[in-house]
Amino acid sequence: MKKYIAQPQYGTGTVNVYDITPGSTPQLLRALTPNADIQALTAATVAAPNAGGLNSMLVYQDFSGQSTPQQCLLLAYTSPSDDNGVNLTPGAVYVFDLDAILKSGSGVLPAAAAATLPLVGPASSNFVPVGMAIQPGTGDLYVAAPSAQAAEGGNPAVMIFSKTPGGSWSSTGDTGTFNYNTLGGFSTYPSNFAFDLHGFLWMSSFGFADGAPYNFLTCFMGVPSATPPSPSFWFANDDGDGNGTALNVTPLVTNPATPPPSATLQYYGLSSPEGIAFDPAGNLWIANNNEEYIGSDVNPKNENSGGGSLTRISASYLLSLLFPAEPADSTQILLSDIPSDSIAVYYINEQSQPGGLFFDGYTLYINDENNYDDSGNPIVWQMQVNPDGTPASTLTQASGVVETTNPGNGTMAVFDYSPTATTSVSALQTPAQLLIKDWSSSTGQDNGAEPDNITSPQVAWESPDIGVFQSAQAGLSASSALGSEIDWSMLPAGADGNPEAYLYVRVTNISSSASLGSEVLKAYWAHASTALQWPDPWDGLLADTSASNPSHAQLGGFIAAVTIPAIQPGDVAIVPLVWSDVPQPLAYTDEDGNLTLQDHFCLLARIESNGLYPFGMTYPDQWNFSPDEVLLPTQATLGTNVLQNRGIGWRNVQIVQSGVFDPNREIKINVLGANYGAIEKLVGFQLQTLGRDGKPQPISGRTTVVARGSALERLLEFERELIERKEFEHLGEGRFKLSNLERGMNQIRLRPGETLPFTVEFAPEERVENFALRVIQVGESDGRAEIVGGQTFVVGEVEGFSGRRR
Repeated sequence: MKKYIAQPQYGTGTVNVYDITPGSTPQLLRALTPNADIQALTAATVAAPNAGGLNSMLVYQDFSGQSTPQQCLLLAYTSPSDDNGVNLTPGAVYVFDLDAILKSGSGVLPAAAAATLPLVGPASSNFVPVGMAIQPGTGDLYVAAPSAQAAEGGNPAVMIFSKTPGGSWSSTGDTGTFNYNTLGGFSTYPSNFAFDLHGFLWMSSFGFADGAPYNFLTCFMGVPSATPPSPSFWFANDDGDGNGTALNVTPLVTNPATPPPSATLQYYGLSSPEGIAFDPAGNLWIANNNEEYIGSDVNPKNENSGGGSLTRISASYLLSLLFPAEPADSTQILLSDIPSDSIAVYYINEQSQPGGLFFDGYTLYINDENNYDDSGNPIVWQMQVNPDGTPASTLTQASGVVETTNPGNGTMAVFDYSPTATTSVSALQTPAQLLIKDWSSSTGQDNGAEPDNITSPQVAWESPDIGVFQSAQAGLSASSALGSEIDWSMLPAGADGNPEAYLYVRVTNISSSASLGSEVLKAYWAHASTALQWPDPWDGLLADTSASNPSHAQLGGFIAAVTIPAIQPGDVAIVPLVWSDVPQPLAYTDEDGNLTLQDHFCLLARIESNGLYPFGMTYPDQWNFSPDEVLLPTQATLGTNVLQNRGIGWRNVQIVQSGVFDPNREIKINVLGANYGAIEKLVGFQLQTLGRDGKPQPISGRTTVVARGSALERLLEFERELIERKEFEHLGEGRFKLSNLERGMNQIRLRPGETLPFTVEFAPEERVENFALRVIQVGESDGRAEIVGGQTFVVGEVEGFSGRRR
């Protein structure tokens, strides 16, 4: 399996693609020079003496079962400018077929008529594309564009080119989707974009007003949205005089590292910020292209006095800004106000001018415009990062052959290449296919086909490859049963005193290529529910506002991200993750405080083989954008993602009790239905019994549904609407008799954001030792019932489910 890095070169407009596969000698694969159209766009004239160039680039790879998979190279070119730095004509973003380019062997980018699509701004704008990013879930292209009146202090523009699923981007961008009115004195020059794991957009920018630098890092939480979003909050570092507040600095390298003249290493942390990137654990990194150290009177961008630095803001601190209450619009946060354990500034050296940042797993690549190797080439640095965000190694040169020259605003792309057919470059290989099974039993299992049509239709939450234990497990093998039930009340405390558990995920390489060892496994938890979607509540931003214990209101969150070791073809790896600070499920109670809503958690595992959206997934994720209800009202985004992508696994299974049951004994299971969307929905709940072989099997018994509080109100509404139906009968005191499990309960109206906790009591009519009960939530779409999600409760030993561990 091969890995590549693509580097833009501003002055020549060239894209260099290098083979950087670990274990082999790095080499230049292609030097792609501009075609005649691009040369004409960027050429300087008498009226515009300064030539344009290649400012940024992206790689987008979508293999979602189309006749021709999309493997795109997106290049943003600026037009010539006058002596004041104002571009006189619009630029353009060109979209190339990456697969066709690499297979052709040509060193010249194809002409527009052959394989490119130029994207431009509206006719009334002077489009100057700078940074670019792809919106997860939609595939829309966001382009940062400085104002045409930048020299006069105009606000920046953000252009959005909408994406047709499986098709192209709109040829003209929309600038009407952002509102900067609340940002007085906002910087005039946006530089780079990045989307975080919640789907929020971040933008770095810098500029000057009256000679003072204005440097910002801005978060837009309102995308996508039909309403123009204002900045949700932004980071700055201004002490009121435009000089910034000093932050302590940690050197990254000892050799070569030329300290600044000041005896104390103190930098400003936001100084001409260019590259921004999130590591796999969600820590935010910023590249400061021109720093200013304490003791210097030189402003950034006027002269490179202090060299360059990297700033890191912790994921936990960022989450505290987003949850449980969103900050007020237009809130400025000074870096000096961030707790010292949540921010770090790393010094490179006096010559450094870092620009673009890119994470390939936990390997951070940094473009440096002003440090040179022995051959005179600008250096691309690389550094390993720990999951907590701290550096795991010193900076080293990525490769003597990989160079940046002048990489525009510093963007780059590290990617794996998948040829769609025979290629003229014999060294290229198909990426490894890593599988987390959706389902397995003695009668068959998920074989990794995409989409998964083997797993019981739309029942995607019973992965046998995800398990959680109270203590670390030694000696787990490829065939080990991964238990997923523990006594949550007995969890041992970790080093910080908080409850701690251990996750294990089985990953199988089903391809003929070895994996690279840079793929990342991410794990998430959610309060067990039948209505989970993506990315919430797994991203930690949803809370139960009615919870009696606010400290346990959070409905999900990120657990950990680890690098998967290289796996040979056909081999299996058991990947461990530590779950620190486990919430206590038994603390989730209703508004009366007397009903346990749920006593287990759902677990989600995702393999991301690429740092670029769609993260190496065969099918791009479907995301739930609840503010606008972009998707169908059922919002069954999670199950779709799991069944379409072999690298996503979901487990929502509880082993409730073991032993033989008779008619005089009941099992009681707690279920949480929900509507996490923004509009009222009609939902239903069906029950299905499984025999010992794990297959659906009718098991006659007495079924009672018990509800209190608002959940009782919803079921009483349901009863009134279906009073003629004898299969659902109110017995009083919140107890309902359910006579038809398959039909279940339908037409229940849930308000936006409302949860529906209830208990199912089931007593078999005959003695039975081993069985399972599925509770499935359905929603209506185009008059049809579609599965949204579900929970599975296992009694005793059932094929395909590991038993309770004692």
